[in-house]
Amino acid sequence: MPTVDLYLQTPVVRTPRVLQLEGIFDLPPSRVSHGRWVARLPFEEKAWHIGLIVGPSGSGKSSIARQLWPAQMAYEPAWPEDRAIIDAFPEQRSIKQIVALLCSVGFSSPPAWLRPYRVLSTGQQFRAKLARLLAEASPSQLPPCNLSVNPADRLRRVLVHGRSDRRPPGGARARQDRSVPWSAVSGHHLS
Repeated sequence: MPTVDLYLQTPVVRTPRVLQLEGIFDLPPSRVSHGRWVARLPFEEKAWHIGLIVGPSGSGKSSIARQLWPAQMAYEPAWPEDRAIIDAFPEQRSIKQIVALLCSVGFSSPPAWLRPYRVLSTGQQFRAKLARLLAEASPSQLPPCNLSVNPADRLRRVLVHGRSDRRPPGGARARQDRSVPWSAVSGHHLS
C-alpha cells in the first residue's frame, strides 16, 4: 500500500506577539514550526471513484491533498466582477450542462446564479467554484453532463407544493463519468 510521509516546516518570526503567546501558553521558544504526517493510501487496494480524506482540524488533511494533487488544490478561478456566475463558465458548456453542474454540487438556486461571485455566500462560492472546476475539466476527465430531472420543474414543485420529493440536495442530478476518481477533504466524518 502506498504511503505518504510528509514533513513540513515554516519559519517563526520572533515578534513581541509571538513571545507573548509562548509565555501565555507555555510553548517552548522555536524558530520553526513543523509538522509530520504519515498516511497509508489504499489507492490500489480496490477500484474507487470517490475518495475522502477525513480528520480533525489541523490533522494534515489539506497538506496531504496539496502533496498529492498540487494543481487541483491551487485552483482559484477568476470571476467577472459585475456579471452573473453562469457567464464565467467555459463557453463550450451549454446552459443545461452548467445548470446540471451547479445542481450536482448542491447549488440549486437559479436566482443566485444571476449574481456576481463576490456577493454569494461562502457556501455558494464554494459550490460555484467546485462546479466551475468540473466544467473546466477536459472532456476525457469529465464528459458533458445530462440532466436527469428538469431543474425548472423541480424548483416549481418546491415553490408551489413546498416539497422537494425527498431527493438529495442539488435538485437536478447530473450523470457524470464515474470512472474518473475524485477526492475531497473534510473535517467531518461520514457515518
